[in-house]
Amino acid sequence: GISWTLSTSVPNRVWNNVTYGNGKFVAIQGSYTMSSNDGINWTAGSTSLIGQLLYGLAYGAGKFVAQYYDGFVYSSDGSTWTKVVFAEHGSRIIFANNNFLSLSGSGDSATVSSDGVNWTTTGDSVLKSTTIGGFTYGNGTFVGTTTAGLPKAIYSTNNGQTWTTVSVPAQPYIGMAYGNGLFVAVGNNSTSGVPQGIYSTDGITWTTASNLPTGRWTWLVYGDSKFVAVATTGEVMYSG
Repeated sequence: GISWTLSTSVPNRVWNNVTYGNGKFVAIQGSYTMSSNDGINWTAGSTSLIGQLLYGLAYGAGKFVAQYYDGFVYSSDGSTWTKVVFAEHGSRIIFANNNFLSLSGSGDSATVSSDGVNWTTTGDSVLKSTTIGGFTYGNGTFVGTTTAGLPKAIYSTNNGQTWTTVSVPAQPYIGMAYGNGLFVAVGNNSTSGVPQGIYSTDGITWTTASNLPTGRWTWLVYGDSKFVAVATTGEVMYSG
């Protein structure tokens, strides 16, 4: 996460999400997908998803799963995809604790699935009034942060069935990850644009991180004993 090299054989799209599973990287953008066995050489997906705008991407239960307006799409190889029509849809999805959990970025119900094919909706009222930014899982707890309204986070300890709201310093936070016993979130102040970060051991009580490098921080991941964040302004920062 410190020194970076551009891949050359990449289909020309505005790729906005990427995940890894079963020895393969998969990325999505709009109606398009691509996959790679090494993260260097990429191949466009073989199934046409034209007209289906894809949001969110995760791997679990032997499948890559993404969302579109009328439901979900899934693939075992990252190339050929199958649609699942479902009334609810979201823009954030992760696989953890043997379940896919999908949340909307605009305030909606959570949807849960153990296989990426059959989905059920939770009816928790907290999600109906919450605009989700960051979203992660760790130590038996799903945690999300908000992008609008009062500074807060939400957490669930029962696979997204019910959620509790807690206050956090400032807002919004877009990038979020769990690692080394910590929930970490990064973003930028909505008024000043100043970079900001918070961290928590339990997803409930949060502490402000100080002196973040300059950048418009949007995505965060934990791996190889460090947190790594990327910014839409071209920067990468790491901690660990």
